[in-house]
Amino acid sequence: IKPEIAFGFFSRDVWRYNYDPYSSYYDYQTSRSEVFSGTLQLIFGKQWVFDNAFAVDLYAGVGYGFSSENTGNDYYYNNSGYHYGYMIADNSFPISFSSGLKIGYLFK
Repeated sequence: IKPEIAFGFFSRDVWRYNYDPYSSYYDYQTSRSEVFSGTLQLIFGKQWVFDNAFAVDLYAGVGYGFSSENTGNDYYYNNSGYHYGYMIADNSFPISFSSGLKIGYLFK
């Protein structure tokens, strides 16, 4: 068991589609969205070492997370809970998750 603090910042293009029912015209706009996020988690895991040469590490974490991403009812902003290393639920329930598998060769 170990504590982990992580922060992230990224930007992405957001495409919005607009439909005008009177003219049957579709239009789209693109904008740049910047997202800052962070998490404080407890990581649980298990590591196996085979023949002092090969290692397998399996882990999972749970904790508190936050994000500057708009979490309103807008589908185009609210569809990304993955923040490149951890997942964060909606801001109304700010729980975060992470998991992983590491496989490696041990040098002597």
